[in-house]
Order: sequence, then C-alpha cells, then structure tokens
Amino acid sequence: MSYLVKEKHRAPARRTPVAPDPALPRTCVIGAGSSGIAAAKALYEAAIPFECYEAGTVVGGNWVYDNPNGRSACYDTLEINTSCPRMAFSDFPMPADYPPYAMHHQVAAYFAAYVEHFGFGDRITFSTTVDHVARSGNGWLVTVTGPDGQRTEEFDAVIVANGHHWDARWPEPAYPGTFAGEQIHAHDYRTADQLAGRDVVVVGSGNSALDISVVAAEHARTATLSQRRGQWVLRKFLLGKPSDQISLPAWLPWWVTAARLRLGAFSPATSPSWDCRSRRTGRASRTPCSPRASGTRSSPAGSRRSRQSSGSTAIGWCSSTAPACPPT
Repeated sequence: MSYLVKEKHRAPARRTPVAPDPALPRTCVIGAGSSGIAAAKALYEAAIPFECYEAGTVVGGNWVYDNPNGRSACYDTLEINTSCPRMAFSDFPMPADYPPYAMHHQVAAYFAAYVEHFGFGDRITFSTTVDHVARSGNGWLVTVTGPDGQRTEEFDAVIVANGHHWDARWPEPAYPGTFAGEQIHAHDYRTADQLAGRDVVVVGSGNSALDISVVAAEHARTATLSQRRGQWVLRKFLLGKPSDQISLPAWLPWWVTAARLRLGAFSPATSPSWDCRSRRTGRASRTPCSPRASGTRSSPAGSRRSRQSSGSTAIGWCSSTAPACPPT
C-alpha cells in the first residue's frame, strides 16, 4: 500500500505540555527544518529533555523563501515534487485546500502549523547558531551563540539536522579554460530577473536544474541544458492524478513497473504547456524541462551536451545535492 497521509490520520492537537524527564538523556537538536522539527516532536512526546537551536527566526529551513538564517536555497517558483499526501508527516496531513504539489510558502506554513499543533514551539531557541560540537567523556559539549552571547552546554546526545542544501557544491577541480560570463550556483538563484535576456547554460539535471531550465526557456534569450547523461523525466501528473500516487502491487515483475515509468515519461501532457528553445536554432523544442516534470530519473534517453560559445553571456548552474557537476 502506498504511503498516503489523509485527514483521518491527523493526531489530536496537544493542549497539555509534556514535562521533560530529567532521568532521560539530554539531547541537542541542531536545526528546525523538516527533520529538526520531526526529531524535536518525537523527543518532546517521549518526555526526553532537549534543546533545539535554529539560526533563523522561523521554522522551515530550506522551504522559507529568503529565510532570515541566510542559508535557504528556495527560489520563487519552487514547489514540492512529491505530492502532498506522500510528503506529509504521518500524523499531520497537509491542508485539504493545498494543490497536489504545494508551493514553498505553503510548505513553510505547514511546518509552522505542525509545531503549533503538537505544542513544542517554546522548546526551539531561535536566532542561535551552533559554533562547535566536541566529545566530552560520554557526552558532548555544544557551543552556541545567541542574542545573549556565546555559551557552552553539555548534552548526552546530539542530533544534527542542519540539512545540506545550504552548502553549494561546485565542481572540484574547477572547469578548465576561461569564461567571461557570470557563473553562479543554483543556491543563489531566486527569480527570473536574473536570467532575463541572457544566454543561459544550466549544468546538471537535478530538480533545481530542471526548474531553472523552464524559467530560462521562458525568460532568457536562449537556454541550454547540459547533462552528463540522458535522463527519463517523469510527469507529475498521469491520467489526471499525481503520478506518485499511482502504485502497482509489489509482487508484479519489474518490466510492468518499467512500462509504467515509460508511460509517465511519454504520456500526453496533462499539465501546463512548456517549451525550451534550442540554442542552435532558437526554435521551440520539447525537451525534458517541464515545470511538472522535475525530479525522477530512470534509464538514459539520450545525452545532450552544450557547445562552447565565445562572446556570449551565460550562467552556469549545478545542483546543490549533486556531488559535482560534470564538465561539458
């Protein structure tokens, strides 16, 4: 059975505070993004004493556009690529009025509602960074800096939930040769204004890369998607439903699942129209960069690589989750 969180799975709101049990190991949680608040909620309900430190002023981490912690990679068109019932916490469904794939501000609001619903918001210390964590006997010394200055506290356990999207990963070693244009990472992309009227090369085909490719196709002068290898790009909708909600019994042979994936990749469009423009001809061409198709990859479907272009302005990107972007 597919993982689908429905309204009937919603846990009752917690109205009575849970007092921590001092006999249990004291725990430090670093970060109040999606994983940090899930860990904090589990500790809170188990009466385990803990402190959750968040560098910003709100929960939500990477899903908060222009997060005050300065580390979010969220851009204005970002939406989830897993449908709401499959992304939601198991005991807290997303609101029924959300679209099948929620936008970033809706996800951020959902996380804030999760903390409020289960009543542990007062256990999160905001505007506080964790500077250092070191072993101390059987425990840990955690040094933090907050509004009242720096201090060091001792914990029995540490849960690191600071995410990985905040740390942009560039190719190492850097691309050979010289390039006179602007080169930035997807982590620093926010709006289409950064691409308008420019020749853009998007390096990589992760989720962010495909989202940015779509925006580049609509607003840049030309847009080129450079990939290490070909990818299957699956639509977010299949037969009018979110494609990740269409599951098959686990006992079926693999070729049946493979056929379903191909159907998802080649089925007629069930989402808004899209196109990318060929760098060589300037003509619209249907390439795998649909705003409803970012994310899932399978077997190769033919590789495309960008050509070098002299005298043009281009922007290079790579996915913040990829080990490194391939040379073109």
